[in-house]
Amino acid sequence: MPGISRLFVTSSLFYLVLTLAVGVARPFAGRLPESFAAVLGSFPGYVHLWAIGWLTQLIFGIAYWLLPIIDKERKRGPAWPMVASFVCINLGLPVRLLTEPFLHTDTALVVPLYVASAGLLWLSGVLFSIHAWPRIN
Repeated sequence: MPGISRLFVTSSLFYLVLTLAVGVARPFAGRLPESFAAVLGSFPGYVHLWAIGWLTQLIFGIAYWLLPIIDKERKRGPAWPMVASFVCINLGLPVRLLTEPFLHTDTALVVPLYVASAGLLWLSGVLFSIHAWPRIN
């Protein structure tokens, strides 16, 4: 398995374990301090952990490994879109998880950070698509 695939799959397994831990801790969120309870008790955040942290990264990693090579010389093509996709998804997801529960507050920094995190997650998908497109055509 190439190094980039290994990065995505390893990260996805980390998020799988984190998602399971948050799932176990969610019923007890009300007994924690308010800021922890908001993050742990956030259902959209829980779904993002599962869908983006675990599933999307697992899909990206396995797809990078399994998609057909371009040719013997270029193999999988340039690595930069996948490396950038990995960085974007792993910056955007934690920021989204930390800001989403506080969108209703008047904190001026929350909304711009939330929007930036959504942009990073979107960009991650675009970068993956840029890399995968020549390999499926």
